[in-house]
Amino acid sequence: MERVQLRERFWKVFSITGNLESNRGKGVVGMQPILSPECPVFQYHSHVQIPVPWAHMWGSFRFERHNGTNLDVKIPSFPLYDRTYWSHSDNL
Repeated sequence: MERVQLRERFWKVFSITGNLESNRGKGVVGMQPILSPECPVFQYHSHVQIPVPWAHMWGSFRFERHNGTNLDVKIPSFPLYDRTYWSHSDNL
């Protein structure tokens, strides 16, 4: 594994209403972590507000290699659910 640093994130959120939102920014949660053989993992959590009970999200992370070139890592689509909406039996 080569040393890389997370520089950018790009997310798209598609809701059941057909609304598509994009979000691009530096790093994640204010950090630009370095991944290396000595530290191969970085974990974080964040949130996104959706005005509907269901949506899905996908995107990519852009890493910078030691030599200055970029490495784009695609993140496949995953579902987003409003747990409070789905926890009520009358919404099932």
